[in-house]
Amino acid sequence: MRIGVALLSFGLLSGCDIGVATSQAGTTPTGLIQALWCRVGTCRVVSSLDFTLPSVIYSSVDEVPVTPAITNPNGERLVDVPVQFQVEPASVAVVTQKQGIRCVNTGTAVLSGTAESARHAVPFSCRLVDRISVTDHFRLLLGDGPVSPVVEVYDTAGQLIAGGPTSITIADRQFLRESEGKLIPEQIGISRVTFRAGDKRAHSLVTVVQRIKHEPLLLNDGARVSYALTKGNYEVAISVKSGASTYGVTLDWIGGDGCEDHSESQEFTSRCRITSAGSLVIENPTTFGLGPAANGYITISEVP
Repeated sequence: MRIGVALLSFGLLSGCDIGVATSQAGTTPTGLIQALWCRVGTCRVVSSLDFTLPSVIYSSVDEVPVTPAITNPNGERLVDVPVQFQVEPASVAVVTQKQGIRCVNTGTAVLSGTAESARHAVPFSCRLVDRISVTDHFRLLLGDGPVSPVVEVYDTAGQLIAGGPTSITIADRQFLRESEGKLIPEQIGISRVTFRAGDKRAHSLVTVVQRIKHEPLLLNDGARVSYALTKGNYEVAISVKSGASTYGVTLDWIGGDGCEDHSESQEFTSRCRITSAGSLVIENPTTFGLGPAANGYITISEVP
């Protein structure tokens, strides 16, 4: 009886709101003592619990850590306070031994936490990645600005995940670099690029080339045109039409090694390594001056 009166007097004298104290620590004598002690000493009464999660989790392998923030009525952080976590439904995700979250199926769930009388709950979604769709090989032109690769990510329900939550790793950064999910060509060459989303990976070979020319090509019957080239590796792509006929143009390399000369055709690609200085010659073979003109485009690129 004397202890109760003394404690009541102490609470009144110290300005402690007994009603508030009992609601935080309970109505037992122990709870009342804890609430009063928060006014003058180290307070271990749990007042609030907080934690966050990503709104969407894409991996079934990676564990998402959960870091609880626990405070006392004075707003001071408490450590070493046990927290009990639970996921509902358990078919979507589980709580790991390290008190993290690991998704096991695609779906939505709620993570609830309890520390003494404090509770907190956070909704989240698991969208486990089933596959990444990206082309095996593509080209970038040196001098072009950042390019967004076409990458599609699908979840285990077969649904396209908007925004394609991918990370990009470039094997050889002297040829190519990444910035904010975009690829920027740096130098002529080839690099392997790895795209990752959730637990899945996909790879592409990216070739950086420098376009030397891309221009119209018009050759009358028997006409030819030549292009001077310095040392390097080149690729030429030609596409022409000769009216309704099947006539085309020929290509010959001069001063090269391992070159692919080409007989008369309307559409073809040819490569050559120019060892010092050389040229290529495009000709519309004559048909006694009566043949049709060849009209189209030529593209010359320096390649790895």
